[in-house]
Amino acid sequence: MNHQEFLLSLQSRGLRLWQAAFVASFLEPGSAAFHLLVSPPGMGKSYSSIAIAAELASRNATRMLVLLPTSLCEQWRAQLGDAKSKLPVVLVTRQVFREMEAAVPIGESPWEAERIYVISQDLAKQND
Repeated sequence: MNHQEFLLSLQSRGLRLWQAAFVASFLEPGSAAFHLLVSPPGMGKSYSSIAIAAELASRNATRMLVLLPTSLCEQWRAQLGDAKSKLPVVLVTRQVFREMEAAVPIGESPWEAERIYVISQDLAKQND
């Protein structure tokens, strides 16, 4: 798929042209290690970022951790789940994390492969 076709496919997902261009620039080989997307509220930052995560999932990303403000966690879980990614989306709450830890032997990672984990910044920064 060439660059123009990729932009059109992103626009068909409901992104505006500038959002599609941002997503495409983020996914280009050799792009910056991180991007800062700043704009007034309601300009589609979440939709652009969700499109990036969905595209990474479609490219066989084996595991993703999405760290968000608490108020956006459920929105992302729902939208990533609807993005037709091949990876199941898990909204990590304190209870879910405790269950994940209890399900594996001590010393092994509770973070399974082939999943997208959505977790709030508040939960992630807690010591326990």
